Amino acid sequence: MVPELEGSLRLILSLEYLSLQVGEEKSLLYVDWKRQPTREELLRGFTLVVGQLLAYPVKFWLGNFSHIQQIEEEDQHWYAEKIVSDLRFTKVQKVARVVSGNYDAYQTAAHLMSLANQNPLLKSKLEHQVFMSVPSALTWLGITQ
Repeated sequence: MVPELEGSLRLILSLEYLSLQVGEEKSLLYVDWKRQPTREELLRGFTLVVGQLLAYPVKFWLGNFSHIQQIEEEDQHWYAEKIVSDLRFTKVQKVARVVSGNYDAYQTAAHLMSLANQNPLLKSKLEHQVFMSVPSALTWLGITQ
């Protein structure tokens, strides 16, 4: 749960490794990776996220990656090609990722964003940013002050 958004998010999916909550009033999909996923869980999780972004026309995707320390290079490229391409069919305008203070986790997230920005199908209006805390991500998204 995100204390800053308590009462404004509704749980729409909960798995052992992932939970998805939507805040339609705030136009937000909050994705919480509960632990380091296996490769299969990661790919399935991202696919589920896109499905929910299509089902709920939200403008903001906030992903809590603080439990993910590493995403394999092959999976980063899959994300940059498949998931980013699918985002063009959604209403998402901003994607915020929250990572732990671990340098490798931050570098992985930054590299993932860099690969995503190289996809020619990426909507020019889609912005990506990496943060170390949920409050700073929410401020950048324009959801809290």
